[in-house]
Amino acid sequence: QGLLQQEPMFSGKPQLRVHPDDLQRIEQTLGPTLDLHGWRLIADSTLHPGGCKLSAEDGDLDASVATRWQELCRLAAPGEL
Repeated sequence: QGLLQQEPMFSGKPQLRVHPDDLQRIEQTLGPTLDLHGWRLIADSTLHPGGCKLSAEDGDLDASVATRWQELCRLAAPGEL
């Protein structure tokens, strides 16, 4: 929630994409805060459960499971990927 208020990258009309199975939980926990800051919550079946992607005027943030896994592999075996 602090990120929503402090990070200028997420200004404008940001969108938070989550897996459809996560949508209700995110709406319950973050819904009022997202609404307050003008965020749009979108179900995206291309994402794995637990992952998300943020899109805003100033850029994107990929916190999908696939991207996080790739980063872990890169850190565990530098130079291999």
